[in-house]
Amino acid sequence: MTLAAPLIAPYNPATQDLAHRLAVPSHAHWLGTDELGRDIASRIAYGGRITLGMVVAVVVLVAPLGLAVGCVAGYAGGMWDRVLMRVTDIFLAFPRLILALAFVAALKPGILSAVAAIALTAWPPYARLARAETMGFRNTDFIAAARLTGASGARIVLRHVAPLCVPSLVVRMTLDMSAIILTAAALGFLGMGAQPPSPEWGSMVATGRRFILDQWWVPTAPGAAIFLASLAFNLLGDGLRDVLDPKQGG
Repeated sequence: MTLAAPLIAPYNPATQDLAHRLAVPSHAHWLGTDELGRDIASRIAYGGRITLGMVVAVVVLVAPLGLAVGCVAGYAGGMWDRVLMRVTDIFLAFPRLILALAFVAALKPGILSAVAAIALTAWPPYARLARAETMGFRNTDFIAAARLTGASGARIVLRHVAPLCVPSLVVRMTLDMSAIILTAAALGFLGMGAQPPSPEWGSMVATGRRFILDQWWVPTAPGAAIFLASLAFNLLGDGLRDVLDPKQGG
């Protein structure tokens, strides 16, 4: 829906029509209009590009970082493992949203700042998972055979260990997307993410919350979009786990 927003959105998401502000859902406006007369359905379609684009950007940043940290810590062991895992533990000790808020406040509210803040708080679980997977592969026969052929530690990690960790990380990544959506929406709701008039779902809920009793559709529609997107990623993650996780029986 978000990719095809220019084709399916009936209106420009920024077009104001004060004569029809807070209009109820109808044939003309499928999900009604907001306090400035902007079509909510069009804003949700275009706003998904911002929210889901932030999710994709975060995943692209954190998955390689977590994979690299976890594989190095799990394969090298010793001092490398202790140092990298203590840094990971420090980031895990803070609630994700609180740490993201601190990072955004230190930078400047906006989409780029929100993506950077979420990425800085989202990588530790991937590192822990990659480390656990790597420690399971480290002493296997095919790794020993690679060492006997003269392969360096970096080559073994890049060519043999990291690809084996990818399926588990893909499953975790898909399941974690719902949490990233909620964090991105929370930052937008608190005014730390995408700034108005951008049609970001969290900021739409924030601006529409004062109408929840009388014009309930204004905050409910973007809230439902957040819920459905999170649910969809959870269901996708469950399906991928059944397909990719070799430990699943049946």
